Parts: sequence; structure tokens; C-alpha cells
Amino acid sequence: MPGTAPHPFSGSPPETIPLDPPPLAQVLAQVRFSATPSIAIDEFFAPVQRALSPEYPIARKDQEIQFVINSAAEPVPTSSHLWRLIDDENIWRVTVSTMFLSLETTAYPGNEEFFRRFALLLALVGEHLQPGRVERLGIRYISRLEDDGDVARIEEFVRPEICGVASIDDAGIRAAHTLTQALFVLDTAQLAARWGILPPGMTTDPALMPSDRTSWLLDVDVFDEQPRAFDAGALSQTAYEYSRRQYQFFRWAVEPEFLLRFGADKKLVAASTKEPR
Repeated sequence: MPGTAPHPFSGSPPETIPLDPPPLAQVLAQVRFSATPSIAIDEFFAPVQRALSPEYPIARKDQEIQFVINSAAEPVPTSSHLWRLIDDENIWRVTVSTMFLSLETTAYPGNEEFFRRFALLLALVGEHLQPGRVERLGIRYISRLEDDGDVARIEEFVRPEICGVASIDDAGIRAAHTLTQALFVLDTAQLAARWGILPPGMTTDPALMPSDRTSWLLDVDVFDEQPRAFDAGALSQTAYEYSRRQYQFFRWAVEPEFLLRFGADKKLVAASTKEPR
């Protein structure tokens, strides 16, 4: 049977098979909360910045403009102040605004390091800034293949359900652009997934830099919108559990050839295909 995990949602997530390097363009964890104006005040944020400065020495204070639709269906501009903390290599970024905090990276080092950083960020923000009530928690993994040879092998790399019309090759004519979107309601969370072939210069999200080549993308976001108190430990643990739900969907979606192409251990991959289905 196809795939490297038997089910996308039921049962336990499979054991992680390390990839080297993983084809991740971006990983993002975010917590949204009710407006907390004190975050914009320098002296409130200063202890957070000092504690994070060894890992994120570059700090900037910005203003973000958003448009909200009012009752008259008219866009109304709203602004929020935010802090951006960046590492020297520009591969890690922390953003803390009056309405959300996030951690993102373009060079994912694995769960242990990512969630160490996220837990620290949550703890510092909770202690010093005391955000309002949490409105959304989510974690998002964006895998992207940009090599021409990899894009041409999508039919080998992913399940038929995921490949879809990208498998068409008639008289040398293949799809130049495909994009599928699906939303799955889990227990207390939801999983939103988008995948497909993107032409050069196109992106599915302003936060993701477009590729200058034809690429194939798998974007999986696991989130909930349950109102709750800002509890750093509980938020970190839930985010980790959501990352495992994401990984289960990813492993269900990809074939053994995908894992092997990105440096997976052959014995681990072989064992994964022998699991009861």
C-alpha cells in the first residue's frame, strides 16, 4: 500500500525518521491573543529582549497595518505594534505584537531545538508581558521541492490522493500549476493542508518567499481557536502535540522514495513500510 504511515489521523503518529536535509521551506508556531497594549511599551518588552538577545541579537520595533471588515462591509485599517528579534544568520525570527507571538525558522533543526526555543519564548512573554486571553494556537510546516528533477518525480514521491492531476503527462504536456486545499476537523483542533505545483514567482502566503523556479509545495497547518488563559507550559505542550499530528499527515502523504531522496535511513524506511495497515 502507498505512503509511509497507515492513516492520516487515527492511531498514534509514527516514529520520526530524520531527513538530511529536510525539504522544509518554513516552520512557524504562533499564538494569537486578545489585544495587550503594554507589549508596545519599551520598558515592558526590555526584559524579554535581554533574555533572548544571546540567540536573537538583532531587534527591531515595527508597526503593522491590517484591514478589518466592519458591519458596513467596509475595510477599516487597524494598527498594531510589534517587535522582531532575528538571529545573526537570519534563519530564526521571533515576532511579538500586541495581538500575537510567533517563532519561525527556515532551517528546521528538529523538534527538540524548535520546541526548546518556543517554550522559552512563551515562558518569557507570559512572565513579563502577561498577554490577554488566547484566541488561536497553531503550528505550520511548509515543505517545498524546487529541483526540476524532484518536481518531475512527484508521482513517485507522494500518494495518488496527493499527486492528483500532477501525474498527467500526455505528449510531454504536464501541469504547470495545481493547488489543492483541504480542511479536516479533528477532535479539538483542525488541520488545513494545501499542496500542488507552483510556477516561478508564485507563493501561497505573503510570509513565504516565492521560488524563482517551478516548485511543489505541501503546507500543513494544525491549529485550534479555543479561548483559554495564557499558560506557557500548556501552550508549548499542545503545540508539540499538533506538530506530531502534522507529521502523521505528512508521513501518510509521502512515499518511501520521498524519504530516501532526502537522506532517510534505508532501514528505518523499510521498517515503516512493513507496519500493519
